[in-house]
Amino acid sequence: DAVLVAAFRGITMELDKDSHIQVAPIVICALCVPLFAIQFALAIFLCLDMELDTKIHGGDADDDMEIATQLLLVIIVQLSFFHQIMENLRNLFFLLNPITWTYIDHLESQDWISWGTFVLTTAPFALAAIFVKFVMLYWVSTLSSSIILACPDVKDAIFNCLVISYIVELGKDMWRFSCDSFSLQFQVPDRGLYVRRAKIWRCPLAPGLRLRWRAR
Repeated sequence: DAVLVAAFRGITMELDKDSHIQVAPIVICALCVPLFAIQFALAIFLCLDMELDTKIHGGDADDDMEIATQLLLVIIVQLSFFHQIMENLRNLFFLLNPITWTYIDHLESQDWISWGTFVLTTAPFALAAIFVKFVMLYWVSTLSSSIILACPDVKDAIFNCLVISYIVELGKDMWRFSCDSFSLQFQVPDRGLYVRRAKIWRCPLAPGLRLRWRAR
């Protein structure tokens, strides 16, 4: 999500009290590489920890209660993934819509060449970051059911649910760490950010960041 904001010149780095520079999307995209590696490694470790040779649940009351609890945990985890995946798809469609780029920057006839160069050099990084995030969310979502149902008891199932939730939320913690370490912040420039609706898009990492319309 931060790469998408950077593609629209919405992330700056504070150099000193009165000076800021815009951060290119490739810089934020580079920060996503270790995040993807950590999330992938944690998901693999959960898969390798599954005990595939455990007994199948029997028909007694304790086993029925255990499988019912595990199914409930699966439903809860999938509901949390649904919001994340839908939010990611919304950002993807926002980015793929060609009208989005022309609404963000109102162009004169002589600016189309520079505008096209800007889009071609920034959009691929945002698309790559959003696509990788979608793949990771979908992959962990499909694995979570098997991981939870393969747990030998309810305690391990709850623990694995917490680990799965941590893997999903790791991106926000990574972003907070990057902001504190490199003095990054959301800052929408005053010029050029005009949208026809007062709330066409909202960044998940910064709920207060919206693109607004101002008539010319």
